[in-house]
Amino acid sequence: MSNSPLDPVYCELNTIHKVITRGIRVSLENVKKYRTTDFPNPRTKKGFIDYVRSLILTLDNHHYSEDDIAFPVYQKYAPEAPYQLLATEHHNMLSILNEMKAVLGHLDNPATEAGGLDSLQSSLSALEELWNPHINCEEGHFCAHSLLKSIPEKEQVQIGKKISAHAIKNSKPLSLSLPFLLYNLPVEERALFSQGIPKLVTGFLVPVVWRRKWMPMKPFLIH
Repeated sequence: MSNSPLDPVYCELNTIHKVITRGIRVSLENVKKYRTTDFPNPRTKKGFIDYVRSLILTLDNHHYSEDDIAFPVYQKYAPEAPYQLLATEHHNMLSILNEMKAVLGHLDNPATEAGGLDSLQSSLSALEELWNPHINCEEGHFCAHSLLKSIPEKEQVQIGKKISAHAIKNSKPLSLSLPFLLYNLPVEERALFSQGIPKLVTGFLVPVVWRRKWMPMKPFLIH
């Protein structure tokens, strides 16, 4: 394994992609199920809505971090990457996310729940269709070791700080968005991801203080 200080740039990209990929898959699997069997209870419905809402927030923040923070730096060192195509795909996915936000409000009303689930399944299917080739393209261009070695460590640190600041500001409520990030990762990868998060958060706030808030999402998370 390389000791390059730039390796975390790709590791973080790959990790957040894994979180979102699982989030889309789990959301789609469950919306298909609830279209035929209904929600077993109000708590499960709340957890599902919170889960999908957290997926929307995570993906929206991720694309902002790429378009406005990471890609302007990457362009200097990997100018051959199809940035315009990636930006267009981000825009197309944002339109789907906006549709999903509107649809979630329909799930609380019994009169509109069935139609809301239909629309949500359609949106998630469209999102999945765009997402998988999109991340294959990104990872194909940005995981190259030559790129990691060419970006100065100072710029890598700046990217990390800006992304972290944006995430903290725009991921509220953290009591839902952070458990979504952590518990959509397998245990070993979760531990690595958690190294950059204060122990107070991962060891006390998430498992103790915030537990009651995110527990309705537990059926959809990795335990």
